[in-house]
Amino acid sequence: MKITVLNPVHCRIDKKYVPIIRPCLKYRASWFKLGKKIKTRDGKERRVGGTAKYQDAYFIGKRSGQFLSGFLPRVLKYCIDDMNIPTQVIGREKLAPDVLIPAIPGITFKPFQKDLIIKAANHQRGVILAPTRSGKTIIAAGILSMFPKARVLFLCHSITILKQTMTKFKKFGFDDVVFVGEGSKDLSGRIVVASIRSMCSIDIVDYENLFDIVMIDEIHHLSGKKTEYFRFMETTNAVMRLGFTATMPTKEEVKLCIEGSLGPVIGELKVNEAIELGIIMKPYITLVSVPSVTSILELKKYKGDKGIYRKGIVENRPRNRLIMTKTSARVKDGKSVLILVKQTDHGKILKTLGESLFDLDITYIQGSTDSDVREKVRVAFDEKKIKVVICTVVWKEGIDIPSLDCVINAAGGKSEIATLQAIGRGLTKIEGKDETEIIDFLDPYKFLAQHTVMRLQIYTKMDWL
Repeated sequence: MKITVLNPVHCRIDKKYVPIIRPCLKYRASWFKLGKKIKTRDGKERRVGGTAKYQDAYFIGKRSGQFLSGFLPRVLKYCIDDMNIPTQVIGREKLAPDVLIPAIPGITFKPFQKDLIIKAANHQRGVILAPTRSGKTIIAAGILSMFPKARVLFLCHSITILKQTMTKFKKFGFDDVVFVGEGSKDLSGRIVVASIRSMCSIDIVDYENLFDIVMIDEIHHLSGKKTEYFRFMETTNAVMRLGFTATMPTKEEVKLCIEGSLGPVIGELKVNEAIELGIIMKPYITLVSVPSVTSILELKKYKGDKGIYRKGIVENRPRNRLIMTKTSARVKDGKSVLILVKQTDHGKILKTLGESLFDLDITYIQGSTDSDVREKVRVAFDEKKIKVVICTVVWKEGIDIPSLDCVINAAGGKSEIATLQAIGRGLTKIEGKDETEIIDFLDPYKFLAQHTVMRLQIYTKMDWL
């Protein structure tokens, strides 16, 4: 069987082989079918109820025989090892590194970092799994040092991480760095650091053949075919494609979207390995029991202004008082505290409560906060000139605060990725810092109790409880 690599995005096989290949590119697609229409009292129609639907789907064209190039290693393994089909690949491209040993002035790579850099340079497509605080920007810079003539695009999902990455690249000696974001569409530099949203606003003809290497930070945001990341990766002809994340998604369709766009996992440093190596700290978990409120126990719906999340998390005054009580005690001990919230008004409620009843000086970072202000706050927080910061998801990932002492999960939630990313803000091991505390809450209400159990399972799996 012959596989033709059409370009860095797609491969093709003869359509007679499609039925043979389809099983290795299969996933279970799901969608929600809305229920029947009913008339409301005001005469308007709306749909009520609905059911989840499932069917088998495939990442290969039935008539075209085309599949995403990131699946090539999977297809080859399936054909050769599982089906014993002699297979030939035609048209595969690779970049030849100009430098065989990675080097950054003033940086000595840790053995695991050098190992991941070499694997990336050899495989050239795929995902690198490394926990928060393991130096993913250093690993990325090490890879770039081996390809000094290549045009590079480094994609981020937020302006804060974009600026942080750009600053670090320049610190590492990469002078020709520009950025796309906040109105700038500068593609003139050898290295372009860009927000995915801003990059998607640029005409395809301006970048489709511009880059040799594309790197994506926090690749788990490529969470489906309709995401900006997935659509963008179908429009660039970059040969080398790499993604970084601490935890891969568990949903099969999402994992296949990532693999098809980039490639398989090519290198990994596990969280507990990083702890054993002394790269990050093992956190200790403080669990706080939340008293039950009868009116909230009687609620049945999760969402909405009168839903369980709103009443049990956002507006739950006993729970919010517990959060501020724990915060106040840590601040009196000279510790810095980061409080994570999901909804912006939850942050406002906590800030008001903390300042009025506990006499705390609190800074609140949310989506509307100017990116320059966010960076100034980050620096002051790391220097402990600011002791308490409340933040929404804009600071849940990729923010470097090595000195952080305590993370309070005020938002709840059940996602392993979100939980580990949030905790990762405080796991950096530095001189003078003995421990990192994670404070979580045992919520007693419908849905929320299940979410609590799922977070406890994550902590147990990591051997943190």
